[in-house]
Amino acid sequence: MGDSGGITRADSDRLAKAACDMLAIDFTPLHVELTDGPNRATLANWRDVLSVREYPAPDRNLAIWALFAAADLFAAEFRRYPGTLEAFESDVPTLFDIVAKYCDAHGLPPASIPADFVHEFCRSGHAQLHSTAAYIGGVAAQEIIKLVTAQFVPARNTFVFNGIESSGSVYDL
Repeated sequence: MGDSGGITRADSDRLAKAACDMLAIDFTPLHVELTDGPNRATLANWRDVLSVREYPAPDRNLAIWALFAAADLFAAEFRRYPGTLEAFESDVPTLFDIVAKYCDAHGLPPASIPADFVHEFCRSGHAQLHSTAAYIGGVAAQEIIKLVTAQFVPARNTFVFNGIESSGSVYDL
């Protein structure tokens, strides 16, 4: 006898028992996040958080995400990432202008990204540190295991790791 495709009593019992643990997660596709920028609810939250000059460490990661978005705009315009030339100092004012345009385009406060963040970003020269890459790889592996086993709720959308302060944050962009 073949499977009739109907829902059995055991299936409905299992669904009823697991219903309290079910969660629907709506992710923003990466291409939408990169082309359209953050969604409106996230931007409203950013305006509140980034309008304060001394925001706490987890919220400083918002500034780092915006800085990466601005660096991608820099790379699209100049065909290289900021700080990859030997004289990285020349990229600081250019990246700072792009950051200001990015903030203006998304309605963020003009001083959302501190100048020292921009300088440090250029100084790093788009380098990848092995320890940071290993950490991010571990986080990615953990999230894949959550998805495959369906036992835990995966991180919602974007994870930003601040290697300087060793802090990570998850944002719904």
